[in-house]
Amino acid sequence: MDITEIEKHKEMIASNVHDAWWEEKKKQGFHSPMDCAFSIKGKFEKGCEKCHADMYPYDELPENIKEYDRV
Repeated sequence: MDITEIEKHKEMIASNVHDAWWEEKKKQGFHSPMDCAFSIKGKFEKGCEKCHADMYPYDELPENIKEYDRV
């Protein structure tokens, strides 16, 4: 397996890690700011205590959050 294939798998695994984390957060009652009735600030701004700014599809996350999932 060459480095290109490893990098592709790394992104897929990071995305899967994020999805699993997201599902667990949903079970705990968290939601994205865009799904919050109290959020008026924007996509990554909290509207209530159950808002979590990282609850978006992996491809829409800022690069620093993606890097956290990669690690």
